[in-house]
Amino acid sequence: MRATIVSTCGIITFTMKTGAVIYALVVALNGASAQDLRPEELFKKASPSVVTLRAEKMDGTLSSGSGFFAIKDGIVVTSWHVVSGARSVTGRLASGEVFDVSGVVDRDEKRDVAILRIKTVGQPLLEFATGQPEVGERVFVIGAPRGFEFSITDGLVSQLRTVDGVRQVQF
Repeated sequence: MRATIVSTCGIITFTMKTGAVIYALVVALNGASAQDLRPEELFKKASPSVVTLRAEKMDGTLSSGSGFFAIKDGIVVTSWHVVSGARSVTGRLASGEVFDVSGVVDRDEKRDVAILRIKTVGQPLLEFATGQPEVGERVFVIGAPRGFEFSITDGLVSQLRTVDGVRQVQF
């Protein structure tokens, strides 16, 4: 059983770029399915694992997105396009605390995914679930669309597709 959580312009399950889903990661939330939790309960459980990222690019422009703590302490998964070409990146937690991102651990430009190291410890981690979401499954979005941090909304998985060799989730 799993709760599928999605994020706009960042990740918590489905990474989106200008409204198009380009990559999907499914996360487990303590064995509870999305249907078992009310949205306010899901938000309360997941939001401490969410981080809003602000990147200052080499050309002086700013970008923002969201990510989530996973894998191990101090590791954030996000979208590569958010941090690509950045001179500095900070992460803001739901508590309001701000931390520096110390570097990129790994990236997959084709799938638009980056793994970052952030200078904080003790944040709750989201776990990757096995398998794919099902068409018709209810999904939740927690992220920072257009800079509106820690927003939540929901929708349905409309279809699973492969585009240019990359598995995508449409919703």
